[in-house]
Amino acid sequence: MLLIVEKIDLILMDIMMPEINGYQVTQLVKQNPQTKDIPIILVTALQSEHDKKAWFRCWGLMSF
Repeated sequence: MLLIVEKIDLILMDIMMPEINGYQVTQLVKQNPQTKDIPIILVTALQSEHDKKAWFRCWGLMSF
């Protein structure tokens, strides 16, 4: 994983990506002890309640 090899200070990404979405990337980063403290900023045009809840779930939050 590039995040482990390189010193990354911040991740800026879109939620909608071709092969893996931003929610999935966030979960992978936060589950890894070596990368879990890297701040992540997700940008998106998605506005539905479903999308908001998915974002909070990927951070391990049940509600907002």
